Order: sequence, then C-alpha cells, then structure tokens
Amino acid sequence: MKIAIINGHPREKSLSDGLTKAYADGAESAGAEVRTIFIRELKFDATIDPTLADGLEPDLLKAQEIISWSHHLCFISPTWWTGVPALMKGFIDRTFSSGWAFKYQARGFPKGLLTGRSARMIHTIGAPKLYNFWFQGKPQVRMVRDGVLKFCGFNPVKVTSFGGITKSFSEGAKLIDEARKLGMGDSRNRSPSHKS
Repeated sequence: MKIAIINGHPREKSLSDGLTKAYADGAESAGAEVRTIFIRELKFDATIDPTLADGLEPDLLKAQEIISWSHHLCFISPTWWTGVPALMKGFIDRTFSSGWAFKYQARGFPKGLLTGRSARMIHTIGAPKLYNFWFQGKPQVRMVRDGVLKFCGFNPVKVTSFGGITKSFSEGAKLIDEARKLGMGDSRNRSPSHKS
C-alpha cells in the first residue's frame, strides 16, 4: 500500500503536524509505504492564474509524481473561515491541473483522471462540528471531498472532522491516537483497481 499525505497547514508544530505524523506512523506500522508533502515547504506561486502559468514549478511536478505513485491520498489541514488555508487552496489550484487530474469531454462533462485511488480528508474545526455541519453546510468538506477529490476520480473518499478545537489543544492526545488508528485502517484498504 502506497500512501501520500498532504499537510496543508502553513505553520510548523501545529496540530495538523501532529495528526500527520500519527497518521503516517499508523500506516507504516501496518506495512504501508508513506510519502508526505508539506505544502509550506514547496516553492511555487500560489496566486498565479493556473491557466496563464508557464508550466509547473519543479516542486509541484514532484507533488504530482507522489500523488500518481500513491494508492491512497490523505489531506490534513485546519478549517479557516469555512475553507482550507490560502496556501493549500493555491496548491490545489496549481497541482490538480486540467489534463493531469481531470479533463472535459466532448460535450463538456468532466472526467476524473486519478481513478483507482482512495482518499481521506482529515480537518480540524474551531467551531463545534455540529455547528459547522448543520448551520454552515460543511463547505470545506464539499470543496475538498466533492469539488476536488471525487471530481478527479478518487473513490471512496472518507472524511474525518475534529470539531471544537481550541488553542489549548487539550484534546490533542485523543485526536493523535485517532489519527494513528485511521492510518492503520486506511493502509489495509487498498483499492484493487489502482494501476501503478
């Protein structure tokens, strides 16, 4: 099992970093091979119009290689203003490009090009989870799960939401343990349709 983890938090030593390490440790303990991308370490222009960019920077090409290599992709990030951090959005805009991650067919219908892979989204929310889901309509989940991952062909796509996160991270140990268990579980659920 080959797992790619993408950490979208722009700051080091965040809860997202702890969740990333725990997920990777769990997956590796179950025999998976893991590669991790920390978006904050990549050199690329997150603000350029993807349709006007003169190709991809080397770090984004490497990210595409890692995603193509994987059987399973895991996005880990905080939720800020009901969405993902700006740096992560810029990474998605640039990396999940037309012709590589998806294409439009003759009648304009989209076709995902990253099929045969599963995915998971792990995100933290400052607000209570029920408030985010029932009153805000979980827009960050719809954007990443439906608008990016499913759109590009990932299936199944599972979501783990940790709500009510505060600066104290008093829940940290419990969440770290849950992330480790998720990594172990996901490493045992290889999609049989993936072609390496």
